[in-house]
Amino acid sequence: MMKRIICLILMMGMLGVAFASSVYAEENVAGSDELKTVRVGYLIYEGYQEGAGDAPKSGYGYEYLQQIAYYAGWKYEYVNGSFSELLEMLKNGQIDIMGNISYTDERAHYIDYGKEEQGREYYYLFVREDRTDISASDLTTLNGAKVGINKGSVQVDLFENWCAENNIACDIILYESSAQRSKDMESGKLDAVVSTDVTTNNMARYHWNALVKIGSSPYYFAVSKYRPDILEELNDANIKVLQSDWYYNEKVYLKYYGKTSVSAVGLSAEESEWLNTDPTIKVGYIDGCLPYADMDEETGEVVGMLPAFMEHMYTWYGVHMEAVEFSGYEKMKEALEQKKIDLIFPAYGSYWTSEENNLMVTEPLTTSYLLMFHMGNYNGGTSSVIAITDASPMQKFYVKEHYPESQVLLCSDMIECIKAVASGKATCTLT
Repeated sequence: MMKRIICLILMMGMLGVAFASSVYAEENVAGSDELKTVRVGYLIYEGYQEGAGDAPKSGYGYEYLQQIAYYAGWKYEYVNGSFSELLEMLKNGQIDIMGNISYTDERAHYIDYGKEEQGREYYYLFVREDRTDISASDLTTLNGAKVGINKGSVQVDLFENWCAENNIACDIILYESSAQRSKDMESGKLDAVVSTDVTTNNMARYHWNALVKIGSSPYYFAVSKYRPDILEELNDANIKVLQSDWYYNEKVYLKYYGKTSVSAVGLSAEESEWLNTDPTIKVGYIDGCLPYADMDEETGEVVGMLPAFMEHMYTWYGVHMEAVEFSGYEKMKEALEQKKIDLIFPAYGSYWTSEENNLMVTEPLTTSYLLMFHMGNYNGGTSSVIAITDASPMQKFYVKEHYPESQVLLCSDMIECIKAVASGKATCTLT
């Protein structure tokens, strides 16, 4: 039954609301009333730096550049190009600064590096999902493989060393363009590519798997040796950025790349083989548990987050999922134990609770807040009575884990829980 409770909610969307002041203040942070023009090598890379020409710019690297500019008193002139082109321009003094540059002794002869790391890159060998003939458990299957790597990147040396350590003989093909490399990978001209973990979205789009990690390295803002003034200002500004937030690097990185793991993007050979048997995964849900799942009596269809997730799984991975309705958690849990269903959604994501109930939980699909409704002051303790309902897959476990001293009053539904609080039968309820 679809239950609708009308609430008034005051919301502020995630619009990046902040205070702002003019960069042309009477005296900026750098101690000057004029901004210095700095030519920056702006490599277009999804999530890192986006927006060529006059297009709106965004990305992890772009935001970091802005923070540096605020403290250094800079304004930027953006120069686009390929990685190797921009690196050569930096070497020759045609641009002043560029981000995402890994350190090598050779590069240190013709460019200078900032003192602080901008971040750290991890490098992986990627193969297409359908290339089950190449296996991480048998690296000899890579012998003779054509592997694409971006020209001039530190990945070339790392991969050559990795091949030598593992006695693998590969044919390395260098590319000026990541787009052309991806195109050749898709057409079958390449057997594998070496790339970074920040290309996770590309890996999902192309259905590539991270076969093995070949190494990692820190990367920095690099400055032309013709501009020692900019190097000094960069170092001073970067220290101030990190003093304001020692975890700035990690936070701005996660803002654009999230928690997605390259190893969790594609399907392994074993997973693909299992899916080829065309299984149907049955997912149990509790009726009336919006926004997660509910049965619309008028259409007979499941509504909420669950059908959206099921559609996503079918679109990306060809996984067939079937929703199975239950009136309460205990009946759903019993069906799971009897293997009548394969999954339940939503589930309380505590590892301790899951262990106690002999369950496995996935990474969170979403996050939400539990609110407490009570009359008067809530002091907790053994005298408190918390109203819960079996129709909620969260309440019972949350109360047991976080309020073990409280008593529990089982109600038929949330309306009855609220009535119990209003009448004084219960101290509070959670929803």
